[in-house]
Amino acid sequence: YPTCRERANAVLKGMAELEMCVPHVRRLATQRSDRIVDHSPNGIVVCDEELTVLRMNPAFRRLFGVSDAQLGKPVGEILDAAPFAAMVRRECPRIDRSRWDEARGLELREIVFPLSVERQVVGIFVPLRPAVRS
Repeated sequence: YPTCRERANAVLKGMAELEMCVPHVRRLATQRSDRIVDHSPNGIVVCDEELTVLRMNPAFRRLFGVSDAQLGKPVGEILDAAPFAAMVRRECPRIDRSRWDEARGLELREIVFPLSVERQVVGIFVPLRPAVRS
C-alpha cells in the first residue's frame, strides 16, 4: 500500500494485517530494544559526538551512582571520557577492556563503540567483581 491511510483502510476491511505496516513493526522493534536496554544488568550509556549523555539505563545509574540529572551533561563528569572521545575521532573501531575503577571499588569490563549513522557512542559496563574488603 502506498500510504498509511490506504493500508489502514485495508486493515479495517480485513484485506491486510496490521503487522504488514512497516512503521508499526519498526515502532514495536524500538519498544522491544528499549525494554531490553532498560532491563539489562549491565550499565549502558549513550552519548552524542560532543560526549553529552543522551541516555542511560537503570543499571548504569546504580553502578555509577548517578540520576537523570546527568542527562545532557558531559559523560566525563561520570567516568573517563577518553574511550568515548577515541570513538568520535575514529581512532579504533571498538574498545573492549577490563579495568579497575578505584572510585567505585569495582573491576569493570568496558565496551565502547560508535553508532556511526546516528553519530552516537555507546558504552556498556559489566561489573566483574567488587572490591574485597578486609
